Amino acid sequence: MNTMNSMQQQASQAVQRLQGTWRSAMGRMTNQMFPVRKQDLEKIRLQTGRTGLEYATFLPLQIVYYFNAFFAPFWIVGFLLSIVDKYSQLNYIYQPILIALFCLYCILEFIRLYIGYFGNLSENIADLAGSWLITTIIQLPAICFFLFNYFLLVNPFEIVMHSVEFIFVLLEVIMGLYTIKVFQTVQALKFHHKMEYFNADGLDQSGESREDGYVYYNNAFEGTELRRRNAGQTTIA
Repeated sequence: MNTMNSMQQQASQAVQRLQGTWRSAMGRMTNQMFPVRKQDLEKIRLQTGRTGLEYATFLPLQIVYYFNAFFAPFWIVGFLLSIVDKYSQLNYIYQPILIALFCLYCILEFIRLYIGYFGNLSENIADLAGSWLITTIIQLPAICFFLFNYFLLVNPFEIVMHSVEFIFVLLEVIMGLYTIKVFQTVQALKFHHKMEYFNADGLDQSGESREDGYVYYNNAFEGTELRRRNAGQTTIA
């Protein structure tokens, strides 16, 4: 029985050492692949200790998406009425181009606003980047074509509508790029911060001590328990 217990202890220690080596390697790889400044990491560490991780959602961009979503149906209806009114006066080359581009714009408008709105709200870089690409590559050139092309016989009513839509699209391109960069930085900082909990460099050989007085136990089913020494409280991180 003693021999069996001894073998189990040795196996458990070997597994702990293997886990420690793996976590240390993952920590070093994280620092190499997602480098961040120490002052930024310290800032988010202090912020987490006070209030928890805050959302990085960019409020001005969210406001622009919100009002653009309300304006889009009015723009579509108004532009459609203008097309019907002047369609027979357009050059035969511009007639199919205008109809095709208008249909494409209308379809993509609601898609990009939807994924952009919720992408910014949920800090989803993929959704926000998709919305930004659609806005930059398709919507911005299209609205410029509608607004500045002399051969489309743009009337004053269209100038007002297209100008408002152009401002919305331009703001979304500029703010969207800025927000994507912010999200990338914040996600990298959060990833580094999370990796600290699984980094074996902060633990002693037994895995039961840490300089800040906290002990971190990794459990695949119950999460990571954060236990404070000399305090009868246990929280789940």
